[in-house]
Amino acid sequence: MLDAFGREVSYLRVSLTQRCNLNCLYCGSEPPDPQELSPDATEKIVKAFVKVGINKVRLTGGEPLLRKDLALIASRLSGISGIRKLGITTNGVCLAEQALLLKEAGIDTVNISLDTIDRERYRRMTGVDALGKVLAGIDAALAAGFQHVRINSVLLRGENEEEAQNLILLAKDRTIDVRFIELMPFSEQGQNSGRPCRRASETVPFLAAGKRKRPLRQRCKVLLRPRIFGQDRHDHTGQRPFLFGMQPRASACKR
Repeated sequence: MLDAFGREVSYLRVSLTQRCNLNCLYCGSEPPDPQELSPDATEKIVKAFVKVGINKVRLTGGEPLLRKDLALIASRLSGISGIRKLGITTNGVCLAEQALLLKEAGIDTVNISLDTIDRERYRRMTGVDALGKVLAGIDAALAAGFQHVRINSVLLRGENEEEAQNLILLAKDRTIDVRFIELMPFSEQGQNSGRPCRRASETVPFLAAGKRKRPLRQRCKVLLRPRIFGQDRHDHTGQRPFLFGMQPRASACKR
């Protein structure tokens, strides 16, 4: 499927709910819409997209694990002919209890949002003392045997920007990646418009061992190899830490 700009589109993100069990600094505070797609409606919509070329689907929210029928939805979508990969993005708080069930329902990959491994900072940033549950969820996801488990992290200047290396070291002894993503400014007047986030065009001091500064390329994606952090590639089981930036490269964007 091609859009009006000639870009091939094969990836669909489906928001299952606006509800969330966290209250993160960079998320909106508006009450969630109580209306949610039923399993039947979700399956019908995804089947329609598959007919025009979609082959990869990611379930998002809000927090999708709050849906009591999540396993049913995942099972239906994973059974659609043409779907090659079914993923989910979660904050991980409820993942320990549901990881195996979701794997059995057909989920292939799991992205876990985690911005700090410091308990007090996590509580301050999310409004909930649940870091232990998230870490247990990561371990449960690994034990369940998903094809891929990844941590997504947002770095806010003055809040958690020094956490990058801690998160990479968290992945060191696990077969996971860490992806650093920029805060999305939803609108000039709306949420996040004034949040002090790191941008990919800035010089970020944690990119090298010995605090050696290194400017980032003006790209949508920058690969940070483990050796940059003083870790030998063969001593790092995670595949590759990423840094994504919001850059004006819409021609390469498939979101």
